[in-house]
Amino acid sequence: MWSTEKIFAVSVVGIFVLALCVRLVGIGSFMTVDEERWMIRSGEFYEKLFDKNDPGGTFTTTHPGATTQWLAGLGIRWKEMKLGTGVDTSNLSEFRFVSTVPIAIAVSLLIVGVVYLLSKLMGYRVGVWAGMLLAVEPYLVGMSQIVHLDMLLALFMLASALCVLLYIEEKKWLWLMMGGLFMGLSFGTKLMPALWLVIWFGGVLIINTTVFKGLKERDWRSLSGYMKQVVRVSSFFIGIAIITFYVVWPALWVKEDLNNSYQRDVVSVVTQEHVAQAESDNPIQPITFYARVVLSRVTPFVLFVGMGLMIMLVKYAMSLMIFKHFVGKITRHDNIKDKKMFVSAWVVGWLAVYALGYLALITMAAKKADRYALPALVVFPVLAGAGLVVVWPVIREKIKFLGSLKRRYSLIAFIIFAILLQPVGWVPYTISYNSDLFNVRPLTQQGWGEGLDAAARWINNSPLADRLTIASWYPGVMRTYFKGKTMSLSSRNDDRVGYVVTYRNMGDRARQDIASNVLDEFQDIDPVHVIKIGGVEYVYIYETLGLHYFPSNIGELTGAKEIGQIVNVPKYWDSIEIGMSNYSGRKNTKEVVLHVRSGVNDSEDIRTVKVNASEIEDGQWHKFMFDAIEGVDGNEYYVAITSEESVKGDAITVRFVDRDVLSGEMVWRNRLIREGEQNENFLKREYDMAYRLPTR
Repeated sequence: MWSTEKIFAVSVVGIFVLALCVRLVGIGSFMTVDEERWMIRSGEFYEKLFDKNDPGGTFTTTHPGATTQWLAGLGIRWKEMKLGTGVDTSNLSEFRFVSTVPIAIAVSLLIVGVVYLLSKLMGYRVGVWAGMLLAVEPYLVGMSQIVHLDMLLALFMLASALCVLLYIEEKKWLWLMMGGLFMGLSFGTKLMPALWLVIWFGGVLIINTTVFKGLKERDWRSLSGYMKQVVRVSSFFIGIAIITFYVVWPALWVKEDLNNSYQRDVVSVVTQEHVAQAESDNPIQPITFYARVVLSRVTPFVLFVGMGLMIMLVKYAMSLMIFKHFVGKITRHDNIKDKKMFVSAWVVGWLAVYALGYLALITMAAKKADRYALPALVVFPVLAGAGLVVVWPVIREKIKFLGSLKRRYSLIAFIIFAILLQPVGWVPYTISYNSDLFNVRPLTQQGWGEGLDAAARWINNSPLADRLTIASWYPGVMRTYFKGKTMSLSSRNDDRVGYVVTYRNMGDRARQDIASNVLDEFQDIDPVHVIKIGGVEYVYIYETLGLHYFPSNIGELTGAKEIGQIVNVPKYWDSIEIGMSNYSGRKNTKEVVLHVRSGVNDSEDIRTVKVNASEIEDGQWHKFMFDAIEGVDGNEYYVAITSEESVKGDAITVRFVDRDVLSGEMVWRNRLIREGEQNENFLKREYDMAYRLPTR
């Protein structure tokens, strides 16, 4: 029979392996918009510190993101030594995997640390269940797979909070030192949100050291003595945090002018929204923003179990503390059962204050984003883990069929299996997780660049990939995976742009935002390809191939020559644009005829359109209008251009490309059809005439 210690040790190792393996699946295969900046910063961090002996040069922002740069930079440094070149915007894809793996390892180790701290506070069962949930909660997994700050910040802050609670419970200065260490790491990751720890720590310390003792002993005369103890403890805790912060962030070693930077960043966070919203006259997200984030980003199982436990144990804690612990004569140590329940309720109560207080604090800032809520979101798996342990005896007692040990273990195995399956359906984009029950997040928060990698791979398969230029939302992300040239959406009307890529989170923005303008332009156009994540459309690819991509011409269109294309037409068809040239503005005079036929070998026209060559502009699309053809519904038709009266020196030409880039096939006939021949004998299957069908 295994001892409790051995079971716990094996469980801890298993949780680490589980957390790491889940995070390694698909890691580095996608990229979010901020990572370009943080990957380059991480590479420069090591370069400035170790190559140029310039610790002040490691300052990039007051966030400051030092822990992320230490971790991601380590992998980048190793890869740079192998490649012999540094990381920059042109080679980010080479560094994606190595920059993300250290983050995933660090997060997995932090989860193990949280498991250990929870086991000290509430027992190993709570620690193990909470660790398992932290390991597989989809949004937490996704945020652990990127080069960014918020997941590290969340776990550093949680570990610090648990150490503080352990110090309050056991009065061991080791826990206070560890709490200060984790708080310093939080400061070195993202300073402003980490300051919530100072506020929360002060509340925990003052209430437990002064108010609770004063109530119990009914002696307020010693309040000054209690306050002195608060000052001593706070000084030690914050001192350790400051020392750690100083060690972690090399810029502090030499930089002296940080005040202005901090003042600027604080004003920016508090007053400037991330995205101007379209949902109200006020561009700042409403007060319900983070409530919606919690509902959407936390899995229903964790949400309901965690919230249920919070309500139940906080209610228990209130009754126990008021009626038994402070007013009555007994203490939390009178019997082991009361002590265990009291500590659990006490810890859950303070963690609830920690999470809800943090959400309330960040709600007051104008700048809002899903990821900012992570320090609160990581508390819910902890509460759910405790909830499972609390509820299990009740379930076992109430449901008779669980009397069998085999059935009991079968139910546990089923629960574990269901928990482990949570992130599977979202691989590799677990960062996109949204609860099936609560789709209440603003559209502007749905997507952070994930899925653009898949769009890039799709466009890379185009026959024109080696010469393509595209315009994309989040061009930095697209550029990492797309082989050709990527421009921003502001260049979408450039003739060189062959595809325009739009994104889900462009919706519901203010009318003056470029995203709104682009979506308006393409609202009635069908994309040629859509990337879905979790069954939801995220990326839309629109074909905008201009004449730039049809560089060849058939020569002068004279006599019996015919150029045509088999086309798949839309449901309603009343026009077609053909790419044409007139030889540098030459004044051509003959008649040009467009023929619309049912098939490539038909001789009778369904529609015929005639235009004088003088109306055709050089190097432009010419639109041929005709009476609408009803009921076409995606059928194939043949469209041809002839000009029998034209002669050399007085003729136009039609543009084409010697690659199969459009639907259908091109016909290029330079003479009359002879006996036994058909038009299909002149098919150029790998060629396409320059044509555009109506999109509306």
